[in-house]
This record gives sequence, structure tokens and C-alpha cells, in this order.
Amino acid sequence: MLDRPAAVKVLHAALAASPGMVDRFVREAQAVNRIRHPNIIDIFDFGALADGRPFFVMELLAPDDLERRVAASGRLVVAEVLAILAPICRALDAAHRAGYIHRDLKARNIGFAVGRDGAEVPKLLDFGIAKLLEDGHGATGTIRVGTPHCMSPEQIRGERIDARTDIYALGVLLHHLLTGRYPFEADDPAEIERLHLEAPPPAPSRLAPVPPALDALVTRALAKTPAARPASVRELLELLAAAAPAAPVRRDAVAIRVVLDVPDPPADDDLDDAAASTDRAVALLDGGGFTPVLVTQTSALAARVVAAPADRDRARAVAAAVERALASRPRARPDVVARVVVHSGPVELAEDTGAFVGGPLLEVHTWPRR
Repeated sequence: MLDRPAAVKVLHAALAASPGMVDRFVREAQAVNRIRHPNIIDIFDFGALADGRPFFVMELLAPDDLERRVAASGRLVVAEVLAILAPICRALDAAHRAGYIHRDLKARNIGFAVGRDGAEVPKLLDFGIAKLLEDGHGATGTIRVGTPHCMSPEQIRGERIDARTDIYALGVLLHHLLTGRYPFEADDPAEIERLHLEAPPPAPSRLAPVPPALDALVTRALAKTPAARPASVRELLELLAAAAPAAPVRRDAVAIRVVLDVPDPPADDDLDDAAASTDRAVALLDGGGFTPVLVTQTSALAARVVAAPADRDRARAVAAAVERALASRPRARPDVVARVVVHSGPVELAEDTGAFVGGPLLEVHTWPRR
């Protein structure tokens, strides 16, 4: 008997009729059990139900995966990105040394478990399309699998792939976490593929405050040819550690977050209203002495170091002014609702520039719900 909570994953009956899907399901359990790493989801047992559907028993994860965390926050600060990706890189390195290429590395395939000490443990998931390098010289990619936003040029072309295919996906993931955006975006999947094949790798610093060394690492990982990328995950991890900024200075601060709730799915006019409202909020926050830290189409986060008790009063006054301005905005869409929240806590500042680089206050997914 297990002495910990567990989850049971059962293949849907409609998919169990497909030999390919059953093979993928079983292959995931086999790959995980072969690799065995603390940052890869643990599968305790697997078998088949009476009706023939396969199942496996796996460790229980928190409900939010990394994709949801980025969606809630807009983007992650550098310190949080490094804390999550360092163990994930070690897990991926273990997979490569065991002979597996993941082939679908993305934020949705990174979850979180709670360790026995209560600490959060990042977990690499979904080895269902992992490729075993039987001969050690790469695998043929004639059957294209993966997610268009995250696929390497060689995957798109159906060429031979190796561990550097996952390194390209790590570059995509780094860009996504640091900016909240994929490096190449378009409505048409074919256009996304064209950009992966032809467009120069974009630097994350176009969209977020990213150190130059980290910028360089992301663009190198996104090189079109595998030979131009870091040769291994271990090398990328070393470069990632070297690119980390100097130890930040911790200060108390107060932050104002503005969120424009839009319908799902939103109409174009809803998104236009949200974007215009966000721009108006950013201008008011900046004018009120709050530094914009994160801005998306539907949200804005701005912060200010607390130098005196009056700074908290100032935050409430600025938040009230933003709330009034958004409530009286012209041509407001009835289904677009503005929320303004004030919260205080510790932040981390870059020692050389004083820029906000991390800290609990900037992790908005941890704020109390109001």
C-alpha cells in the first residue's frame, strides 16, 4: 500500500480502441520507470482494467501546471524561472542519458508536487511521445509529433532528431516563461512553422527585463541548426546558472494589480476595450509613482518600494483613481469587468539598477483571492 496520496490515470474508452494510443500510454509508464528521477513524475504501478483499458497509478500533483501559472501571472520573474527550470533541466538530462528525447517539452508538461518537507517540487510530465534513441545516433522524425509553438526546425521538416531538439524546446520555454509569449506566434499553424524555419530568434528583452547573458542563451538555444545550440542540457544548465543575475536586494514594497476580466471566448471589441483600459491603467500607475513590472493585454502589475507608511496610503489612493477612471471609461464593453487590487510584501531588486526582479510580491498567483 502507498503511504502517500496518488492519482490513477485511465485511458479513455474511445482512445483505448486505438492500438497507437494504447502503445503511447504504456510507453509513457515504461519511459518514466526506466529513467527514474526525482523531478520526473513517479509512476508506482500500471496495468489494465477488466474492460481492457490500461491505467497507471502516479503521484498526485497540484492542480496548477506551469502553463496555468504563467497565464495567471503574465510572465515569471527571472529568479522564479531559474528555480523551476534548473531541476527540470536535470530531469531532462537524466532522460537523455537514459536514451530518451522528450519531443514535447512545454509549460503544460511541467507540474508541481509537494515534497515530504512541504516544499514545492517541479515535475516533468508526459513522456507519451518520447523517442528512444536505440542506436545512440538520433531518431528519425518522419512522423511529426509535438506542439507547433514549441517544435524545432528539424521536427517540422521531419528530419533526424536528437537531444538538441529538446534544447530548442527549452529555448522556447525560457522565452515563454520570461515574457509570457511564445517566440513565434501567429493564428495559422503553418505560419508558426514558417517562422520557426526562417525567422531570426527573438530576444526576450524585447518584452521583459532580461539580463543580456540570459538573452544570449535563449537566442542560442533557438538556433535554426542543432550544431549552433548548446551541445547538451548539462551545458545549457551551466550557461543558465552563469546567466543568473547577482544576488538581489530584498525590500518591502506595495503593488497594484489591474485585471480586465473578459468573456471566454472574447469578442474582438472586448479585447480592444481590455487593451485600451490596460494602457490607461499603466499611464495612471506610472504617473502615480508606481513602476510597471508586468503588462499584458488584459492586466498590469506595478510596484513601489515602501520607504514610509505613507506609501501604503498612496497605493490605496492611486488604486482608487485607477478604479474610477476605468469605471467611467468611454465605450466600455458590458462584459469586460475591471478589478484593482492592492497588496504588499517583499520584493527583490537588482543591486545595480534597482529594477524589480523577483520576490513573493511579484508572484501574483500567490495573492489572496478577492
